[in-house]
Amino acid sequence: MFRRRSIPGYECRGRSWSESDCLEWSRNLLSKLLANLTLLDGEGNLFIRTRNIEKVEGEAYVNIHKGKIM
Repeated sequence: MFRRRSIPGYECRGRSWSESDCLEWSRNLLSKLLANLTLLDGEGNLFIRTRNIEKVEGEAYVNIHKGKIM
């Protein structure tokens, strides 16, 4: 699910840090959660609904140290 890579220079007493790139997972989850979402349904005669998510940009990483997610 996640691409894991070692971060060079991050080692503490033989236990290193690792970083997982979660951008693709985040894109899929946000697209699923935010598509066809009703934000306002008739309040003050306003109707707001999302249709689909066209683009998700940025970074999403999970850092792990000593087996714990940071």
